[in-house]
Amino acid sequence: MEIIISAVIVALLVGLDQLTKFLAELFLKASDSIVIIDNVIELTFSYNTGAAFSMFENFPYFPLLISIIGVIVIPYFFKFVSFKRRPLYTIALTMVYAGTWGNFIDRLLTVLGLKEGVVDFFNFLFMNFAVFNVADIYLTVGMALLCVYVFFFEHKDPIVLFPKKDKGEVSDGEDNNQI
Repeated sequence: MEIIISAVIVALLVGLDQLTKFLAELFLKASDSIVIIDNVIELTFSYNTGAAFSMFENFPYFPLLISIIGVIVIPYFFKFVSFKRRPLYTIALTMVYAGTWGNFIDRLLTVLGLKEGVVDFFNFLFMNFAVFNVADIYLTVGMALLCVYVFFFEHKDPIVLFPKKDKGEVSDGEDNNQI
């Protein structure tokens, strides 16, 4: 049941990401930047055909490949989600997966020629930082939370990725970790 809840949350977060990108294209693409907080943050429309910080900009298939791998591999880790036992892990993984999907959709549409790139629109002015989007926020916050979980909480309830089976033991597919 918790996997279903996480899946619904992922879908809602991806929907929010895609809605913000649609609105950015609709209202920001043909306009100047919109100041949110003077000298701090503004909405600035841009397309990113690469990955983070426009890396691999000339190789659009590479970020798409990384996104495909993420979309395929991350669900394996959802077998360990538990809002009761591992709330931080569950929230972090849900955010990372939503961010992966959000940018994957834009990258796929870009490679198919239906979009010019991943839509970015948040621009921090007080530091030299890349323009980013809601999916990037999910990824960044999710990875930060995952690091906090791994460094401070994982040892209390370890996740065993590939549990050893005794001879003759049949796996029930459940997380059988011992605290």
